[in-house]
Amino acid sequence: GKPLLADGHGVVPNFWRAPTDNDYGGGAGVINRVQEWRNPKFALKSIAMEHGQNYACVTAKMDVVRMDASLTLTYTLYADGNLTVKEHLDVNEEARHKSMPTRFGMQWVMPQEYDMVNYYGRGPIENYSDRKESQHLGIFTQSVAEQYHAYIRPQESGSHYACKYMAVKDLFVVTAEKPFSCSVNPYTTEQLRETLHAFELEENDFVNVCIDIAMRGVGSHSCGPDLPKEYE
Repeated sequence: GKPLLADGHGVVPNFWRAPTDNDYGGGAGVINRVQEWRNPKFALKSIAMEHGQNYACVTAKMDVVRMDASLTLTYTLYADGNLTVKEHLDVNEEARHKSMPTRFGMQWVMPQEYDMVNYYGRGPIENYSDRKESQHLGIFTQSVAEQYHAYIRPQESGSHYACKYMAVKDLFVVTAEKPFSCSVNPYTTEQLRETLHAFELEENDFVNVCIDIAMRGVGSHSCGPDLPKEYE
């Protein structure tokens, strides 16, 4: 078979999205509040493995350093090729005042040749929890290049809200227990954060896939009020 992951990459948890113009609109406040979720540190507590006649399962439990939270990841691979990933973040009640992640999901990196995406969700233009009504539900097939909008300053882009499934190049299908957001971009989140101008973005030999069960809305703070609480 063909490798679905780029060399050196795995299916990993993801808690942070690239800041938008609206995030910067309130000064450094929003960016600073969520910065610790950009590259959180983990302290492994335990790892357990089990297997049956048609599956193998690995469960890892870890503390999220400095965030008073713990993360449990369970990967179950079945003989028919299906992979189930469960992600659970448990936050200490006394730490509710600390910053919230700007997204909660998983991400992985695939070779560049996987350059087409098909999904059932809101599209075809990018949309978020607070902008979902701008797009209708449907089945869409697009290139990865079409997913990224070339904002003057690179930022979060290309997500689709309320998806029931997503497939990349007809090689595999992603589903979840409830509707999710997904994006397949030619750039990484770090590139979008660190690059100041769209023309300075460097082409990669891979694509970046994000599946999110929740993500902070984008709001209108660059020229209007801050993001309402229900979309944080």
